[in-house]
Amino acid sequence: MNGLHSNFGERVDFINLNIENPDHNVTRANFGLSGRSVYKLISPDGEVLRTWAGPLDLNTVAGEMEQIIAELGF
Repeated sequence: MNGLHSNFGERVDFINLNIENPDHNVTRANFGLSGRSVYKLISPDGEVLRTWAGPLDLNTVAGEMEQIIAELGF
């Protein structure tokens, strides 16, 4: 995720939620994050735009994020 944060950190807020931290349970439940290694791209108005799970291919994810961000005009 560090590579994505480096590339998109000025346009995207990255929020890390720890499955073992009970303080994160409400946020995880609100976005359907029920397990480990689940990632979501969420619009400023709270719409889930894309979900990834498991090991990520950072180049693929970066390309998808770039396309979605461009479509939204960010």
